[in-house]
Amino acid sequence: MKWMRALGDRWPFIALTLTTAIVVMWAGATLQSIFTPQVVRPSPQATSPSPPVNPSPTLLPSWAKTAPAVAPTLPSTAIAPLPKPSAQPSVALRRSPDRRTAFRNPLPQSRYGHLPYAENISDRLVSVGTYGSGSYQRTEFLDKEAAATFAKMKADAEAEGVTLAIVSGFRSIADQEKLFARQIQRQGSEAAAARLSAPPGYSEHHTGFALDIGDGTRPQADLKFEFENTKAYQWLQTNGRRYGAELSFPPNNIQGVSFEPWHWRFTNSPYAAAIFSVAHTLLGQSAPAGASSQ
Repeated sequence: MKWMRALGDRWPFIALTLTTAIVVMWAGATLQSIFTPQVVRPSPQATSPSPPVNPSPTLLPSWAKTAPAVAPTLPSTAIAPLPKPSAQPSVALRRSPDRRTAFRNPLPQSRYGHLPYAENISDRLVSVGTYGSGSYQRTEFLDKEAAATFAKMKADAEAEGVTLAIVSGFRSIADQEKLFARQIQRQGSEAAAARLSAPPGYSEHHTGFALDIGDGTRPQADLKFEFENTKAYQWLQTNGRRYGAELSFPPNNIQGVSFEPWHWRFTNSPYAAAIFSVAHTLLGQSAPAGASSQ
């Protein structure tokens, strides 16, 4: 009983000691939870990491905030491919109304015997010199393939004492419309004008592979039948085929187009050959006996 009396006398001290110990332990646990990082263990159901969350727009750089969601569309001219050889012009097609020239239209899409041609693109055209003088001087262009061939042909002819001059090269459909309109005024009708000039959309000049050639020593014969008697024409007749150059409208051609000794076209590349495939096929054929050319 003595120890119980002794314990009773010391009870306040024991209670104070226990209370102090509990407070110290609680404070220690609290401090540990604050300064020790907690590790979150993945759920056992998760088999793959979650996709990253996009950062807040306020954290993106200025250029990223304003960047478009899709790539901008480039202008068509920046990726424009080479024009496909085509027998279809960019103007409406129609048959010749003149029944007397029916034999001159072996293809339904021809017009007054002229075949349709698409217009070349500016990216393929290069300068090949000038024609005329003063205010009438103009720069002539050809397709880059034809330009290289003409330069070689001209240099070779020059070495033999023959001067080949370019009179007219590429011609746009818009320019052809003006030229043909003037011919209609002079000749009185489309049919009569077509004997001297192709309707717009039907000129070989649209392709950039056709050109009118003159003799540099006889400019007075340019675009005239007199050109047939020049050294330039004789040289072309003898050597033109070596360069893929052919006379577009020889005498009595099946297209019924007037003989033009100055008008030549280049077919020395697969691209050019495709453009003139129909015309080249017709070249070996002649107009019916007794028929007159335009």
